[in-house]
Amino acid sequence: MQINIFSLIISFEKQKIPLKTTFVGFVDFKKAFDSVNRIHLIFKLSKIGIVGKFYRVVSSIYDDPKSRVVLKDGLIVQLG
Repeated sequence: MQINIFSLIISFEKQKIPLKTTFVGFVDFKKAFDSVNRIHLIFKLSKIGIVGKFYRVVSSIYDDPKSRVVLKDGLIVQLG
């Protein structure tokens, strides 16, 4: 939750045009897609016309999944 609030504050601070409407959305991809067959998800996105950056981002999440754990001392451990 703290990361979402931080992102929201930064978005408003970096708003280039004053008095313009700003839309912000947060998607918890783990909860949204974790139980969905990944191949079917990517196929369905392309079939319904989802293209461009969003499609590439979702595809890249599942192309070669890797995880990193940051330990207290700052050491980063790569998994997968």
